[in-house]
Amino acid sequence: MALSTHTDTEDRILAAATEMFMSIGFKRTSTRAIARQVGITQPNLYHYFPNKEALYLAVIGNELQQLNHDLSAILETDIHSLDEALREVTLILLNYDKVDYMSLHFDMIHSVSEPTRKKMYTGWEEKMLVPITQIFAQYKADLPKEMSEYELAQLYFGQMATMMRFYPHLDNNELAVKFIHLFLHGIMG
Repeated sequence: MALSTHTDTEDRILAAATEMFMSIGFKRTSTRAIARQVGITQPNLYHYFPNKEALYLAVIGNELQQLNHDLSAILETDIHSLDEALREVTLILLNYDKVDYMSLHFDMIHSVSEPTRKKMYTGWEEKMLVPITQIFAQYKADLPKEMSEYELAQLYFGQMATMMRFYPHLDNNELAVKFIHLFLHGIMG
């Protein structure tokens, strides 16, 4: 029974922390507010997670794991073109409303310690960049020879972040179509 209560409390902490971290970011979220929302004391929260960064890493790890599952599923589907595969990837990322990618990127650069930053980047690279790199690898014959699949995956993320800021008025389907067209064909395509 004690293990069940422990797990339940940890799950409630993670749920509250996910909601707060993903909506207002790392800096503006306090462990005191998370504990209050869960109905425990702040020292009790530290029994489960030793500090705010450890809790943040747990939240990010959970979210990246879910996104990785969804992105990896694309590799197993019968998609016939890079355009179609990237549109599916983009829709997964755009429709995954738990993560504000801009805030996450800002936090990774400005708000956490160097060891936490490295762990976040490693998680992002393993869980998000690798599946997209694998998608580019499947279509390497159609891609510029001077760029690696890894470089293309990094470029994809950078360009997608820009498009999300530039076209906030478009729905996710419209944004995915416009982004993939510009990404693959440029402004002259």
